[in-house]
Amino acid sequence: MIRVLPLRVAIILFIIFVGYYFNFDKFEFEWTQISEICEEFVTEDGKIYATTECAKGSNLKENLKIDYLIYIPTLLLQIIITFCGS
Repeated sequence: MIRVLPLRVAIILFIIFVGYYFNFDKFEFEWTQISEICEEFVTEDGKIYATTECAKGSNLKENLKIDYLIYIPTLLLQIIITFCGS
């Protein structure tokens, strides 16, 4: 049981990693994400799952996806709630 536990944790983390970074439409990893509000989209017609891309918007920036996961105020709040709740 103890030998299998690290393998289970590694597989769970790998599944989360693939689910967060992998684009199943294009079958490639996407490391960045466009932030802010997109005002106009371009779609490919005739497909069931249309690929949409942002054509026009204000303050559009490409940020790494990891930046959305590591947000210091939220992490501190989670740590405080975890230690105060136990």
